[in-house]
Amino acid sequence: MAPGDTVNIGIGQGYWLATPLQLAHATTIMANRGVRLKPHVLRGVRTARNQEESILKPEPFPTIEAKDNYWSLTIQGMENVMRPGGTARAAGAGADYRIAGKTGTAQVFGLAGGKYNAGRIAKRLRDHALFVGFAPADNPKIAIAVIMENAMGGGGATAAPLARKLMDAYLFQQYGEDMLKPAGEAAQPEVASDPASETPPAKAEKKSTKKKTTGGNR
Repeated sequence: MAPGDTVNIGIGQGYWLATPLQLAHATTIMANRGVRLKPHVLRGVRTARNQEESILKPEPFPTIEAKDNYWSLTIQGMENVMRPGGTARAAGAGADYRIAGKTGTAQVFGLAGGKYNAGRIAKRLRDHALFVGFAPADNPKIAIAVIMENAMGGGGATAAPLARKLMDAYLFQQYGEDMLKPAGEAAQPEVASDPASETPPAKAEKKSTKKKTTGGNR
């Protein structure tokens, strides 16, 4: 590595490699303001069909310590991504809850001084579109990472709308109106679980009506 690689890596390019689960886990840490939980894919264990399921509790990792205003500024920037002027403004429009997100692009091959045009290259060479996010931003319950391989469009145009649909389906089905409550009023624990370690609570009937509206370059 050369000294100049530090700048490149600092904006998520160059030598960065990450799986979707790693991206979702990092997003969860952001949502939890440094609280880390070990991801796992097993929700629970039942020894017989008529036996109660034993739910596995997420194993905690050491917390990442940082000043609260650093977390707040970063999360505010992620919320602005979903609002007018942000790269995922279309995906955030009309939401009944606050969303924090970040769009991205992963290049499949390097251009030798030419201009990228997805419609003029082979599909297998098109960029991958990325989106990570969590919601509600003020009372996190879900973190998500979406990667759309060889997409015709950036993360804001393709990956973010899919993430929004997944968030809507999960939050309304699992929490109903509770997800609209700010953190100080919510009855649920205020720690967002990793996607693979979420323990769904009892389903709540959806009674909410829309009241709020929140609002890739290579």
